[in-house]
Amino acid sequence: AHFYPPKPQNADKRHKNFVWLSSTTGAMQGFMLYCYRSRDDYYYNPKGQKIKKQVEISGHHRCSVITKKDYKAFGELVHFTLEDASTSAAVVRFAAPVGKWAELKVLRLKISSKIKILTERVHNEQQERRRRLSSASEAGGDMDSRGRTRTNSSVPSWDSLS
Repeated sequence: AHFYPPKPQNADKRHKNFVWLSSTTGAMQGFMLYCYRSRDDYYYNPKGQKIKKQVEISGHHRCSVITKKDYKAFGELVHFTLEDASTSAAVVRFAAPVGKWAELKVLRLKISSKIKILTERVHNEQQERRRRLSSASEAGGDMDSRGRTRTNSSVPSWDSLS
């Protein structure tokens, strides 16, 4: 999933950063957020080059609400923050002119939906693990914390008794 903000006409150099949100595959199967200094850095360089900030989004993140603030140097901006939920520390801050509020809202919704997917995935895995543990304990089996049956090498098997 990519977030391509519309190319601004008469873009002000103060507001030229570009954001790319991508899915990762493999063991982690998470989401990466790549922040580039400009749209040209994204389009005209090899992927992974000229990245201003790279964040692996996890279920431990949250997005603040979009608020409006007046800055002396930039004028009135709307902004939100991607935070670490456990410490409330800012990971990345996003801001745009008030006229670009809709694009900022779309970006926040996309990031929030990725966080929700990851949180639900972890929750479902925990429920499945609990289900396997409870079904094994009801059956008299012994399972480890990952839901796998433990073997006890001190107990002889039927094959070793013959």
